[in-house]
Amino acid sequence: MAILSQADPATGIWKGSAGTLAIMFNLSPRTCRDDMEKLEKKGYLKRFLVAGRHTLYPVLVHNYECSTGAMNGKRLNAMESKSCETPIYDGCHESAGASAATVPERVPEVLKEVEKKRKEQVLFASSDKTRSLPLEQEPTVFELPLVDGTEYGVPQKLYGEYVKAYPGVTVMAQLSKMRTWLLSNPTRRKTRKGITRAINSWLSRAQDSSGRTGYLPLPEMEPRKPTAYEKDRDAFTEELQKRKQEMGVNYGG
Repeated sequence: MAILSQADPATGIWKGSAGTLAIMFNLSPRTCRDDMEKLEKKGYLKRFLVAGRHTLYPVLVHNYECSTGAMNGKRLNAMESKSCETPIYDGCHESAGASAATVPERVPEVLKEVEKKRKEQVLFASSDKTRSLPLEQEPTVFELPLVDGTEYGVPQKLYGEYVKAYPGVTVMAQLSKMRTWLLSNPTRRKTRKGITRAINSWLSRAQDSSGRTGYLPLPEMEPRKPTAYEKDRDAFTEELQKRKQEMGVNYGG
């Protein structure tokens, strides 16, 4: 469901990995990799692993019905596709016997569950060696298209900073929305230098519009009741002042 919800609506292709899913749902990469292999064996998807890359690679969702772009209304035939660069698409009438894989217009329920359980905050199960890598060498968890036609990979460490800085939104869901918007508005894409500023602006607006800060307000405290000592002390002070006034003494002056 997570792969289906984040696939490109124009192509039916998702760029991610077992590591990406592991970060999203706080699972081990091995568990996610095994699940993806099972889905591939059953014919639900087809992976095109990239040599030398362990984070993002194309995943074709079989029978995905495209909802925009040149392939609008056609279904991706992942099983017959020999390359992710030239995927094969069938008309809906050609695969009428197969159920189409479609994407809901709103954020899918699975991402709402991710937000509810706040699994995004458990991000780093990697080794100390991985954590000490420079930012540009960090494993990436998501890609956004740039104005020059290349992709910007959001580093895992920077993704963790976004989660801490914007607790009122689901960062992965917002990145998915941002990617779809950039794909639909190619003239509004950013440069590699300006993309991080654009991400911050997007997440800031999303959190402001949600009206949530991610923190619960402090409960209202009932006034503290005075102790017996304080009651006796206040009564004694009041009585003493009263007698001073009766005797014509300016109390406290």
